[in-house]
Amino acid sequence: MASKLSVDQRLDLITRGFDSEDVHGIDAIRSALKEPSKTPKCLWVTSPTGKPHVGYYVPLAKFADFIEAGVEIIIVLLDVYSYLDNVKYPMSQVRQRMYYYRFVVAAALESLGVSTSKVTFVEESSYHFSREWILDQWRLCTLVPQQAVKDAWDRSYNPSILSPMFCPGIQTLAEEHLDIDFQFGGGDQRGIFAFAERFLPQLGYRERGHLMNPMIPNLHGSKMSSSHPPDSKIMFLDDAETVERKILEAPWRGLDPAENGVLSLIKSILIPVAQLQCKRQSANESNKDKEHVYINGNSHLSNTMAKDANFKIEAEGKCHLFTSYDDFAQSLTRGIIQPSDAKAAAIKGINSLLRHVRKIYENDLEWQAVDVLAYPETV
Repeated sequence: MASKLSVDQRLDLITRGFDSEDVHGIDAIRSALKEPSKTPKCLWVTSPTGKPHVGYYVPLAKFADFIEAGVEIIIVLLDVYSYLDNVKYPMSQVRQRMYYYRFVVAAALESLGVSTSKVTFVEESSYHFSREWILDQWRLCTLVPQQAVKDAWDRSYNPSILSPMFCPGIQTLAEEHLDIDFQFGGGDQRGIFAFAERFLPQLGYRERGHLMNPMIPNLHGSKMSSSHPPDSKIMFLDDAETVERKILEAPWRGLDPAENGVLSLIKSILIPVAQLQCKRQSANESNKDKEHVYINGNSHLSNTMAKDANFKIEAEGKCHLFTSYDDFAQSLTRGIIQPSDAKAAAIKGINSLLRHVRKIYENDLEWQAVDVLAYPETV
């Protein structure tokens, strides 16, 4: 479906919110947008390891911009990659985890109100056994030095077995074999994206664009990861009491969201979600003032109170309206908003999002059955 926006407007939508160093290959993205008969494709991959956490809301909320720009999103569930990278679990269990991730991502998108009509889920193993893909895999193996593979990881990595060494290459080949125009991932994908930018052209294929969202810290201030202890992060199926306990117990590490997990939830999840919902509400009711969001209320949308206000926080019985995180941060610095107010906002805002996910899980017997098979140790 052709977008009514100009190429520049679509490109602005796709790249907004990213620092310049987190946007690579912008000309490749622009070229795809200029083709009148083409629907640009974005690749987003996820590796099914531990149960997903709410940090996934950061990229999933960005999908709304891509869709508005007329982009089709291809979500690849990395069953082969995950198995090769972590041989602790059998392939049969990895595939059950892949199904679990699909349920979570679909429910999270629904909780955001993001349309899935332009989102396609693809199982990685579905295209790994074609003759063309296998030949490209062997061709790539003849080009890539071992050190280039190690450099592609986001950590100091010196695998003692062969299987993880294939992972950067198989993610790179997905760009060609799924015919995508740009790949979107977290900042921890920077090395793999650089690997793709280096070696895909050497195979004779066109260079793709790459976009990287910042990685948010866990509640204790370090990187949020599905493999980290449960109390360091909020899981999609945590009940309301657990969410409250985790946030209240989280240390308050100054006012830098990179080190303060609670502030990171507000800056990177709740405020973008609030802005997304206000934008949607404004589009639906263009003749009314823009609505705003209670990020510490029982629902996201409130009655209209102030034009251009995206969200509000209640502190000491007063309603404080904000249009950006910077506005909110200034109120924190000046003591108008206290850490306890911010934590209360985070608790109610996150629970408001997760309420929808929990309800889907409770009504989906297939998802519950997959949960038992994918994570028997947690059931």
